[in-house]
Parts: sequence; structure tokens; C-alpha cells
Amino acid sequence: DCSAFEKYEANRAAHKMADSRHGQTHVVQDVGEDNEEFWELLGGRGTIKEASEVKDDKMPDEEQTKVFKVSEEDGKIEITDLEPKKSSLDTEAVIGIDIGRYFFIWVGKKSSKREQSQAMIMANNYIERWDRSKTTTLVRVMEGHERKVRAWKKAFK
Repeated sequence: DCSAFEKYEANRAAHKMADSRHGQTHVVQDVGEDNEEFWELLGGRGTIKEASEVKDDKMPDEEQTKVFKVSEEDGKIEITDLEPKKSSLDTEAVIGIDIGRYFFIWVGKKSSKREQSQAMIMANNYIERWDRSKTTTLVRVMEGHERKVRAWKKAFK
């Protein structure tokens, strides 16, 4: 199973590829069970595992939550490790929360623009350094809008 967002992104990527090939490609929106050509290109039919059955070695367990505070002191950006609890959120800072499959950038209402941009750079570097760019979703969460982010509940169990 995949979410509507994943389906949309896959569709968008397919159309982007087709556009880059100047009409030399045909996009098929939905491939049915009876599309033998499709299955042949994949090497034949096989059993498709459920998402819950697949474990990525590069992705930490959700229990290993890590929390970082990105703050600006005297014009200098500082990154501090924090306890992984909700009370660590600071309205005057940007907080990075790594729960494995998701990396949240929680943006405090009184955080500076520089803290916000540096936190996004830090998060991207962190994800790339641990070779998780293909397995981790980076999500920006604005203070007061946490309810809009479905996965946010997993951040502080």
C-alpha cells in the first residue's frame, strides 16, 4: 500500500520523465494484473512483500529518537543535543527530531530566519551523512500546526 501522496509523486515523476523525452515515451497511469509486458520487464511476476515486512538496515528503529536544537547565539549557529521529550521544544529555536523514517524540523514561532535555514541544511547533511536520503522523509512542522502532520504523533511517544 502507498499513500495518495506517494501515488501523486510517482505520477509526477513519470510525467516529468515523459516531458524530458519530448513525446518519445508513453505514460501508463495504472498497470493491471493482465499487463504481461510490464511484468516481463520486471523479470516476471512474484510475490510483493507488505511494507511492514521490509526492514532497511540503514534506518534506525523508531525507539531511537534523537533531538537537536538549532539556535543562534551572538551571530553564531549552535547545535545542541536534547532529551527526546516534548518539553524540549523551544519557541525561540528550531528543533530537529530524528525518528528513523521521518526527520522533523520543528520551527518555533520566535526562531530566526537564519536558524530556520540552517536547520534545513543541517537536516539534509545529517540524512546524507548517514546514507538515508532515500529512506528518510524530511518534514517541516511549524509551531502550532503539529496536528496537520500525521506522523508527528510518532515523534514523542
